[in-house]
This record gives sequence, C-alpha cells and structure tokens, in this order.
Amino acid sequence: MELPPDCYYIPDVPSFVGGAYHPVTPGHSTLELGGTPTPGHAVSLTLRGAVGSLASIWMGRKFILEPEPNADIELAVQRLKRIELGTIPQSGSITYSLGISGTYPPGTVFGVQGECRLESGQLRRTNSVPIVVR
Repeated sequence: MELPPDCYYIPDVPSFVGGAYHPVTPGHSTLELGGTPTPGHAVSLTLRGAVGSLASIWMGRKFILEPEPNADIELAVQRLKRIELGTIPQSGSITYSLGISGTYPPGTVFGVQGECRLESGQLRRTNSVPIVVR
C-alpha cells in the first residue's frame, strides 16, 4: 500500500482521536443467529463467551437502550423471557435451538440478547439480534 509522504500507518494499532483504547479481558461475549426464522421451524443462537462463565439469553418484543452501572454494553432487549444456557464449555460457545411458533405470522419481530456472568461476578452482555419471521 502506497501512502502519501505526510501519512504514516502502524499495523494492528487502533486509531482513535481524542479517546483511549482499553482492552477488555476476557473479551466481550457475542451472539449470532443461524438459519431462517420461519413459522414452525427453528433457528440457532450461538453465544460465544469466556470459558466457565454462566450463559443466558433474554427475549423480548421491544428493543431498548438502557445503560446499567455494572455492564459495558447496554441492555438492548426488553426482558420478557430468560433462557439459562449453562456454563460456557472449553469450546468457548453454546448453541441453542430456538423454535419459531407456527402461529407467528410473517413480519413478527422479537429480539434476543445474551449475557455471560464471569466467576468474578462481572457481566459480559452480547450484541442484540433481531429476529423477523418470514
């Protein structure tokens, strides 16, 4: 990559202006949706997080943005239903099969967000995942 003479590039260093970079250890948890949400079928939700942490997912019909003092990532889904997934195994992930009710019409929307509670008591919340029934 050819750069102009007045520019410089340092690989693998984040570029922030007016801020600070603070790595989080262990890293944040993530949630991933697999499959197509159609009535009467199932989709997979894969939660990746710190090995040994207690994992759960929350489901709700509304998306919100509510900060909490002990969590880096805001609460993003209204908490209507909690599903306990258990302890994150050595693989670093748990996959849950979520059945989509056959009574949901196309266009039904709900959201899911995961949490991992570390042995220290710290909370690592995931991104939220929108599910739109097709």
